[in-house]
Amino acid sequence: MSIPAASTVVAATLQREWLSQRLNRFFYWHVGLLVICGLSTLIAPPEAAARGAAWWILQVVLFAISMSSLLLGLSSSHAELDEMSLLQTHPVSNRSWTTGKALGLLLITFPTALLLVLPAALSQGPAWLLVGVAAAAGGVSGVFSLLGLALGAWIRDPVRGLISAVALWLGLLVGTDLLLLLTAGSEFVQSHPRVWVLPLMLNPLDAFRITVLFTVEHAAFTGLQAGGLTEWWLHHGGVWLTSCLAAWAILAWLIATAGTARRPDA
Repeated sequence: MSIPAASTVVAATLQREWLSQRLNRFFYWHVGLLVICGLSTLIAPPEAAARGAAWWILQVVLFAISMSSLLLGLSSSHAELDEMSLLQTHPVSNRSWTTGKALGLLLITFPTALLLVLPAALSQGPAWLLVGVAAAAGGVSGVFSLLGLALGAWIRDPVRGLISAVALWLGLLVGTDLLLLLTAGSEFVQSHPRVWVLPLMLNPLDAFRITVLFTVEHAAFTGLQAGGLTEWWLHHGGVWLTSCLAAWAILAWLIATAGTARRPDA
């Protein structure tokens, strides 16, 4: 039996992922949510349309789109459970198979994020601010879909997977902030402010939130001075957000690849 090339496996899995999403109800919920949230940006006053739309997109990505993307990736991973044992009997690399699914999810979640800014761009005209926010929203959406894929590769029971997905989402959404809030007044943090700022930079949702705040509202740290680290972040928010999301995407892919190598009954 000839072993197919890695590129062939990736392309076949990518095509299969696109076709299977047509039957995935989470995909239609995700797209519908994007359309509704995109139309909601039209409530911003005309004199501040771009800023208002960007502010609204920030909220919906944090509290809705990230969770929807996570469930989309989880459902994609669980959709292959019945065929996992058959897949492992074929001379197919788990890495190539996972790469195909990951690329399929990224090519679905990233472009569809444009639906968040399309109504505002059509009604008020395109703006570079909206382009940047849409790209960042697409990146966050893609990363969370890959996190869902990784989660489903390790937790194959649907109920436990759903509970774990909610726990992961809540941990990234509020867990880091609550921990930092509790420790902000300690002498150690006041003496080593970089220790306080670094978790915000490493959390994809916090990195997205603060980068948008820097861009839209020109907000900045006022009560805690972190020296050069904060100054660098203030001036290179987009670069850091891109790097952070890329690192999370690679990490999720590695975890998913390791998970798919496990036996189906493990």
